[in-house]
Amino acid sequence: MITVKKLFRLFMQNHQTPNTSQELLQKYFGYDSFRPLQEEIIQKFLDKKDCVVLMPTGGGKSLCFQLPALQFSGITIVISPLIALMKDQADSLKAVGIPATFVNSTLSAVDKQVRIQELEEGKYKLLYISPEKLGNPSFINWIKTRLEISAFAIDEAHCISQWGHDFRPDYRNLSELRENFPECPIIALTASATPKVRDDVIQALQLKNPEIFTSSFFRKNLNISVLPKQQTKETIADILSEKKGESAIIYCFSRKETEDLAEYLNEEGIAALPYHAGLPAKTRETVQDKFIKDEVPVVTATIAFGMGVDKPNVRTVFHTVFPKTMEGYYQEIGRAGRDGLESECICFFSEGDRQKHEFFIRQNPSQKFQAQEREKMQTMLNFTRQKTCRWKKVLEYFGEDVTGKNSEISDNCEKCDICQAKSDTFDATEITQKILSCVIRTGERFGKNYVLKVLKGSSEKKILENSHDKLSVWGIEKKYSLPKLSEIFAYIESYAFLEMSSGEFPTYFVT
Repeated sequence: MITVKKLFRLFMQNHQTPNTSQELLQKYFGYDSFRPLQEEIIQKFLDKKDCVVLMPTGGGKSLCFQLPALQFSGITIVISPLIALMKDQADSLKAVGIPATFVNSTLSAVDKQVRIQELEEGKYKLLYISPEKLGNPSFINWIKTRLEISAFAIDEAHCISQWGHDFRPDYRNLSELRENFPECPIIALTASATPKVRDDVIQALQLKNPEIFTSSFFRKNLNISVLPKQQTKETIADILSEKKGESAIIYCFSRKETEDLAEYLNEEGIAALPYHAGLPAKTRETVQDKFIKDEVPVVTATIAFGMGVDKPNVRTVFHTVFPKTMEGYYQEIGRAGRDGLESECICFFSEGDRQKHEFFIRQNPSQKFQAQEREKMQTMLNFTRQKTCRWKKVLEYFGEDVTGKNSEISDNCEKCDICQAKSDTFDATEITQKILSCVIRTGERFGKNYVLKVLKGSSEKKILENSHDKLSVWGIEKKYSLPKLSEIFAYIESYAFLEMSSGEFPTYFVT
């Protein structure tokens, strides 16, 4: 007996043109060529090999399972960590003609039944679900007996590892995939996993001699820097003012800080909205939507914001407190410059912020957990304090060889504040003289940001009231941006040419 399901499948098989990976790439995604590693990954997955893909944000991981899904005879099930993102992911595929859907708790009973019927009729090539679904025996039985499953894709695969920075117990449900679906290939994908986490993922998923693909974690369009935590709000406002409405994400430590900073920025004429888990779901959705559509340029957020936010033109990512893990830091700065254009990632550092992380570490009674988290925090402390290339530190953490001939970076990455300072040594005398002269000529009565704004020729009210626009140092610095000047200022201070006064509003004087 020929069922509707079989008829539909026969129709699909007879009308699946184009059918090569290259043709499908052009037809559905509009690209003429693959990015590095993509074609090889796709071919191995089509050959039903288990795969582990470690690729930075924006590197094209999703294509590695979306394109093969069009070529498999059955359904590819995609496990995604955030229910809120599934609809967006499925809708974006449907918009280009790829039959994709999702099943989760947001669907009404009627919609869910319709979706199930369509899946059983073979109308979809990709099905997005949460890891919780795979802990439900009745769901497992349904997909085993009623659907033709070709493959599984595990997005954010680091969540399965107890050594990962974002371990989620529900991801452990995935350990039974191999037992229930021994013939289906599994592809595990992540943008942030150390060799230890990678090995844990392989073991937990019971992958069979997996093909491991690792592209360089170096993002050559991201300039990373660490600034001392002084007048942080003012510094952020100055940098954003100079960038004239470009998109930025500011990661804050607490919900209150997101709201306070957004309020301050709006008072300074910079449109900003806060985002954190304590806000109503509708409000969070509105903030994210406005940000993606460029209706508001700046979001002040906790780490609850960012995963799945597909916005290519974020030009700056700030951290007002250093992140507690290198994985978290890398994932968050990875939201900048996804369009490949130059972008900045600025982390503010204070030794005192260590206690903020320490407080939350101590809330977990497990000594093993505490030791593990302190080790990760120490890595970030070393990163912020070090005097050598910061990008090398990042790459080494993720197990990348930075010494071999195939390394993405040489002795000077040219994309971190440390290496850029080395490159700028030839004219450090001139800029130092300008800064010291400006401090003296403004009477040694002002903070860092004020001094630098005078050098850059700002016409803000306070500068005009003090007649500092009449000084010979006003507007004489044309070469360096405010963020770069702030870094240079910190170096001058570290060499004791400048000293900061005590008090709530510190000023600088020349020693």
